[in-house]
Amino acid sequence: ELTVNSGTSIVSGSSYSVEVTNSSPQASSSSATGNGLKSGIAGEQTSFKIQLRDQREAEVQAIMAKGTLIEFINEIQRLTLSSNIGDRFHLEFRGQNTVEFEVGTAT
Repeated sequence: ELTVNSGTSIVSGSSYSVEVTNSSPQASSSSATGNGLKSGIAGEQTSFKIQLRDQREAEVQAIMAKGTLIEFINEIQRLTLSSNIGDRFHLEFRGQNTVEFEVGTAT
């Protein structure tokens, strides 16, 4: 799952599914780095890193998303309801739903 963030907050409604599949490695898009490729002494440990990329990774691939940033407003929202005791409702704010409330019950 891919999400869009604004600072440390996830932008509401910005979750996307991304499908990734494997393919055969392609030498032209793979790389190897490290001192172990340049030199070494017999009997001593050396190392290098190989990064294999598949045929679809020969070019840089990017996913771009566009959205509107809604400014955070730190305030208390007041809501007045006219309803009967026992009625149930939920609230929606910026695309998010609350739990269900029952009129006449303290939460």
